[in-house]
Amino acid sequence: MYEIGTEDRVEQATDLPLPSAGAPLPVLVADDAGAVILLFHASERDGAASVNEAIAIVRFSGCIAHLLGPPNDEALTGHPLAACGLTPYGVFRVQGSSWVKGLERMNRVHPLHRPEVYREHSHYVYTFHDSVFECVAKGATAIVRVQARGAAIEEIAREIGGHAA
Repeated sequence: MYEIGTEDRVEQATDLPLPSAGAPLPVLVADDAGAVILLFHASERDGAASVNEAIAIVRFSGCIAHLLGPPNDEALTGHPLAACGLTPYGVFRVQGSSWVKGLERMNRVHPLHRPEVYREHSHYVYTFHDSVFECVAKGATAIVRVQARGAAIEEIAREIGGHAA
């Protein structure tokens, strides 16, 4: 993964929807061209009357790295960013990200390496009930709507596969 440095600062991303604290059931669809879409049940704050009806779809643009996996909410204190303010059931941006800096260092061997490209990227973190999603991307946009989960998954799969209208 990555080691945390003294400059990592975790800040809440209030412009992105919160996940449900119960069972957000995140789904990740991605390609190697930098398109990443994260779908999950949203918090009642961001959705319909029932949390089971509110589906959040977050589109990350220019994504250069992503992961979805441990720890869950009960082991979140073991995450490298926990000491920096990472909390369960939230969405965050990491300022001064060690992960972004590490990706830039790793790419220095490339003959056309441009370190300034990495300054255009942000480190995003979603803490779900059973997992954590992280990515380094240029930006993120989100919508929350009432939609059947299966239909939303099919829609984003078509979109990322280049078949969306």
